[in-house]
Amino acid sequence: MSETAPAAEAILVAENVTKTYRISTRPHVVVDRVGLTVWPGELVAIMGPSGCGKSTLLHVLGGLEPPDTGRVVIGGAEITGMNEKRRTEFRREKIGFVFQFFNLIPNLTAAENIALPMRIAGSRSAHFDRVADLMRDLNLRNLQGHRPDEISGGEQQRVAIARALLMEPAVIIADEPTGNLDFTTGNEVLELLWSRCQEQGQTAILATHDARAAAFADRVLVMRDGRIIETIELGRRENHSAAPLIARLAQLGL
Repeated sequence: MSETAPAAEAILVAENVTKTYRISTRPHVVVDRVGLTVWPGELVAIMGPSGCGKSTLLHVLGGLEPPDTGRVVIGGAEITGMNEKRRTEFRREKIGFVFQFFNLIPNLTAAENIALPMRIAGSRSAHFDRVADLMRDLNLRNLQGHRPDEISGGEQQRVAIARALLMEPAVIIADEPTGNLDFTTGNEVLELLWSRCQEQGQTAILATHDARAAAFADRVLVMRDGRIIETIELGRRENHSAAPLIARLAQLGL
């Protein structure tokens, strides 16, 4: 197992990553020889049509699924060389996941859902101060005793984000984080992710169909048929205008 990233200052490096599934005994290449480098503090968006491999690539980058070929290095550690136990521990310590459908535990309160990663890690105290700070920052203080079915979709997503941030991960991986949210709540979620990158130096990688969401990124990776076909540099902008991105996507036929 390699412990040194090819790019010493990069937070995440993927090299020649391929993922294939079998459908009716035929191999179907979902991620095809993808390589990318992500830097600390970056917000990177991945766009492309349904079925292009966005979610699968996120799962491979985050260590949820092993690639068939290639390697992924996060913070100098090659996660593709780890056994399942070590990879699980690494994900818990270094990576925060935000999913479109929240993945909250129905019988736990908002505060208990946020504290879950600490409890899984064996911390009985659950770092209550950090949970309280996150609930304050995400305007969730009045919901700490509420269960998921008692709060709105936007509030559930903010709980899921707080849970992802609890361990102060180096990398936040978000799969369609605004897909089920209204415009205002979606903007709040995107502003939060953007501010964590800008102010805290964390790194976020998100997959989205929505150019408005992708416009918060420093750069956008466009996928088609499992490959990254284009990189659109947006730079760090506070107005998050989607117009330049939409124009470029139109040129690409997306």
